[in-house]
Amino acid sequence: MVDRVKRALPIGLGVSLSFLHDIVRILREKYPDEKPVETVGRNGEKILFSASTITTSDLCRLIIRPDTQEANVSYAQMIYNGKNVCSHYKDRKKTARCVDAPNHFVSHAWQYRFIELVEAVTAFAEKKLSQTPKPMGKDGKAFTDTNMFFWLDQFAVDENNTMT
Repeated sequence: MVDRVKRALPIGLGVSLSFLHDIVRILREKYPDEKPVETVGRNGEKILFSASTITTSDLCRLIIRPDTQEANVSYAQMIYNGKNVCSHYKDRKKTARCVDAPNHFVSHAWQYRFIELVEAVTAFAEKKLSQTPKPMGKDGKAFTDTNMFFWLDQFAVDENNTMT
């Protein structure tokens, strides 16, 4: 795994489907739909957030940037490094299986709901995993739910060092 990850570092790390599902779980715990959380927007306006309304842009502002600011790396790299600076994701045994060299690239718009992005990636993965014979990765192994890693910019890029 380390050799594959070292080769992946210039483009960033991919995240697993279970990682994406854990992020959704974190959003549901922190921003429950039944009781939206009030926060302040970029321009000082008050905004109510709930898990089902949070966009990818919101996720970046509310969780990714604050959690990675001190580490000065991408969210995926921070987890890969094993630094327990991520306030939402501290189980090292679990996180070791969450990031690796990406074998799928996901293009998406940040203004749409993050949960819908995860639902789309999940549907893609389920369809791919249900195929017979199973599709093979570049390493010649059939894809499983433990070796599919998705390159998503909000996790692969250091969001504290971008223009937005």
